[in-house]
Amino acid sequence: MIINQTNIIRAQFIRVLAVCLFSYILLSPVKGYAHAVLMGSDPAADAQLDVSPKTITLTFNESVGPVFFRVLDAQGTEVGSPSDIKIINHSIAIDLADTLDDGVYLVTYRVISADTHPVGGTIVFTLGDVASTATDVVVSQDTAATTNMWTTPVALNRILQFASLLMAAGLALFGMLVRLPPQLERSIPRLGLLSASVAGLTYIAAVGLGGSEMMGMGVSSFFTAQTWSMGWNSTLAPSLILGVIGLVILMSGFLSWSRRKNDRVLWVGLLLSLSGLLVTGHAATAFPRWFMTTMVAIHVLCVAFWFGALIPLAQSMRVCSTEERSLLLKEFSFCAVISVALIILSGIGISFIQVETFESLLNTDYGFRLILKLVLVAALLGFATWNKVSLTPAIEKGAEKAPTRLRRSIAFEVLLIMGVFIHTTALSQYTPPRALIDQTSAKESNIVVQSSADTGKMIEQLIAYAADTTGAPEQAPTMAMASTGAATGFDQTITKRGYSVQVILTPSKRGPNSMMAHVMDKDGKMINVMDVSSEWALPSAGLEAIAIPLENSMTGMYEAEIGQLVIGGIWDLRVDVLIDDFTKYIYRFEVPIQ
Repeated sequence: MIINQTNIIRAQFIRVLAVCLFSYILLSPVKGYAHAVLMGSDPAADAQLDVSPKTITLTFNESVGPVFFRVLDAQGTEVGSPSDIKIINHSIAIDLADTLDDGVYLVTYRVISADTHPVGGTIVFTLGDVASTATDVVVSQDTAATTNMWTTPVALNRILQFASLLMAAGLALFGMLVRLPPQLERSIPRLGLLSASVAGLTYIAAVGLGGSEMMGMGVSSFFTAQTWSMGWNSTLAPSLILGVIGLVILMSGFLSWSRRKNDRVLWVGLLLSLSGLLVTGHAATAFPRWFMTTMVAIHVLCVAFWFGALIPLAQSMRVCSTEERSLLLKEFSFCAVISVALIILSGIGISFIQVETFESLLNTDYGFRLILKLVLVAALLGFATWNKVSLTPAIEKGAEKAPTRLRRSIAFEVLLIMGVFIHTTALSQYTPPRALIDQTSAKESNIVVQSSADTGKMIEQLIAYAADTTGAPEQAPTMAMASTGAATGFDQTITKRGYSVQVILTPSKRGPNSMMAHVMDKDGKMINVMDVSSEWALPSAGLEAIAIPLENSMTGMYEAEIGQLVIGGIWDLRVDVLIDDFTKYIYRFEVPIQ
């Protein structure tokens, strides 16, 4: 009898996997990569033009949805009388009705990639006999998300969505694949209804919060139609539709749980509700699409089964007899072994596509977050192995303290899985290495960045231009310097966990500036680190970030010549210091530019 039941469970489990895999492939969109990166622009970054451009074009590695696209002069004023934004394949463009005067111009933009991630940046070009920069321009791809007040609410909603949705789907799977004692037959539907209800609310909230993050505006923007329209016009709309429809069907299955004759309603409900996760996000929208959709589908399904089984298993240790516990654990263990194997294999496949190289795993923010997630998964597998090898046999033998120990172990598993959900959400805030590799390839091909052949001449021209534009008081309002001990320029030191960064910017005025960053340990000794980079943004002018790398000139000293600070105001400076492969600190400064 037990052998027949095991065969039935095995066949049913395989059927569920096959149906889910087929359904996910059919439901997945045809196109999409993930996390757009700028591949080129016309005019090119750091270009010097003799004739005013009639059209400004930005080209990405995928189709994007524009939030804004502006051309600013050195006073931060939008110029050119631009037309409405045109979308042409993977490019966005605006036509300029007015002829631009000679000077420095900044093209700032924010777009939405296929994974709903807002991506922003700024490029600089000059018109006439004026140079724009004294160093290469590297477009920041993450600033729109990392400096956005909505990032945390979006992340919290995403974590709650993972937990509630996977719990609801996992409870349904657990009930379909494992014979339940009478006590659990009553509790699972109630918990399933609650989880599904919460998941439905998170799907709805994701549209408004996502639109708010894309717009990057204040709290009141959440309640505007424009914000919700922005979220609705992204991949969050099909995610909401699939997710909510699936959850309604799943809830109807839970409501008729006790009198169900088959599990078709639950199958359809959990398939559709989980599909909502597969039409948005990094992994689900990556290329090759068929492979990534398959891997993410298997991964999500198996994680749902594991997560959804934990609470019923913990409950069984309190309300069930020794015989009922043993039978439940035996049937669960069979499915769990298959689930864990598929989680590991699909996780390897997803990581391989996203990271591409071992070096990227060690040297990128995305890779660092992935390593932390893998550490939690390893700990989770350790607890699961201990449960199966040690506690399960003890429960079968009727050991008195074994049920209590298993409940405690399951509580730790729940905490670890929540940690995995948190790091999974954090991964969505970082550009996958494969996208960074695309951008690096474009840079090496001289598509995104074009360096000046005569840096000295550029600096001289910038000095002359800065003098012209800052001579009149009305053009360059006097500003109190936020420096510490510097007669002219900006000088400030910030310490984090024993490591200090001193930033010196001279002269801290519009035009060319020299930046030095001194990195010191807890003893105040200057030290070399793996990498130091900076990002400059001017929120008051709606200017997205310009990322500028710093070069190591001597021990602990990193320098750059910066010509992009052509608009006066309080600039937000972010300095990233990579101490080693696993330690990175972010320092933020407010730098006044007169």
